[in-house]
Amino acid sequence: MNNLAKAVSGFKLNLRLRLYLAIAALAVLLLLGFSLFRNLYLTNPNLPTWSNASQIEPSFLSDVVRDNYITSAGVETFDKSKMEVLRLPFVSSSGRGSAQVFRFNSQNLCGAGGCLYSIYIDRQKVLSTLLRSFEPKFKFLEVVNKGMPCLAIAQKSIDNSGEVESQYCWFGSSFLRVE
Repeated sequence: MNNLAKAVSGFKLNLRLRLYLAIAALAVLLLLGFSLFRNLYLTNPNLPTWSNASQIEPSFLSDVVRDNYITSAGVETFDKSKMEVLRLPFVSSSGRGSAQVFRFNSQNLCGAGGCLYSIYIDRQKVLSTLLRSFEPKFKFLEVVNKGMPCLAIAQKSIDNSGEVESQYCWFGSSFLRVE
């Protein structure tokens, strides 16, 4: 009987040890999975990222500055090296395209209401807006109006308690705020 008690006691200990090892292995797998997901999400090349606008064709970049910056006596004094661009791919009824969102990073184009952001499609300005947030989030939506997907722009709320999102839809030649 003594041998039977030892066997049962060893089995219980062995079962607990197996349970602890299984829980530890599950925790390690969850941590590895979360880490992998986070790294893939943060380094996904399909996510749009800001880059220096110097990669934009010089004549187009000059047009963008001229459209958005009032010069003194026709002299271009705007420092283009501070400008950044975000390319946003979209699919419209006429096919695939991309919008260029310009962030000017200039004291002359920022004020109490925020900083100027301008969006161009096919070298045409389709939206200019002041945004409070330095890192607003832009995305095209599934909703389509007049053949173009609507655009959502998220930014920090006035009291910085969260984010607010505004939606803009296409009305022939530009985006207009709808929500």
